[in-house]
Amino acid sequence: MQPGTCALCLRQRDLCDSHALPEALFRFLFKLGSGKAVAIVDDQDTFTSYSSDSWSDYMLCMECERDLNQRFDSYGINVFKGHLCSIRTTSVGTTFTGIDRQRLRTFVLSVLWRMAVSSAKAYAGVQLPHGVKEEIRAALYEKKSIRSSVADVGITQLKGSREAPILSSENLKTMILAPFIRKHSAFDSIGFLFFGFVIEVFMPRPARKFMSGIGVAAGTSPILLAPFQDVSSFGPLLNLLVRGMDKHDQGLSKVGSFKKHKLRD
Repeated sequence: MQPGTCALCLRQRDLCDSHALPEALFRFLFKLGSGKAVAIVDDQDTFTSYSSDSWSDYMLCMECERDLNQRFDSYGINVFKGHLCSIRTTSVGTTFTGIDRQRLRTFVLSVLWRMAVSSAKAYAGVQLPHGVKEEIRAALYEKKSIRSSVADVGITQLKGSREAPILSSENLKTMILAPFIRKHSAFDSIGFLFFGFVIEVFMPRPARKFMSGIGVAAGTSPILLAPFQDVSSFGPLLNLLVRGMDKHDQGLSKVGSFKKHKLRD
């Protein structure tokens, strides 16, 4: 704990070590790697090495941390694990049945907001307009809905490769990337990996034609299809793996062959 201003309630409180991406995601990864994972930084000079950093920061008081964890993090994690809904995978993707779409959407936006207010290095690229950041904060704190025009939440599932074992469907579930940013003419998007699913927030809400092939979390239907996205077309991960192999070949690695390990950016 350390004293400071809580980013959610804006009160002077003792702040706890808070997470943007839920800590349970990192615990899952570190458990598979005996308490650590291989960290690959997408730059020229940083060595590839083992790390147990979970990208936390002192940003929320205990009361607000507990509130977001109980209302959203626990729900989101359990949905993607299939514990609070039914999951069925077919040739086109994974269908979730029995979900609360608005709660799932707000979970994603709460993660995005926490990334934006965190000082953790991994989230440095996540920048939200002040008005958007404040609207999400106020809605989370006052337990109100976040306007649909502010952002759309899209969900796809990475489809593994049979030719590349490191990119198998099971391995993809164990990978965490720093958020990736995409610039479009009429909107921007910020995305991240979550148990093998690509979750992307589009701001402001784009025209529906731009969301073709993406499961959209908006609406009220209890059924949501997350279509498959072939891993070979997912540039943020492929670029990172290429960078990791280049660093290994250049001697900028402290882990031997990173191909054998669980990965995070």
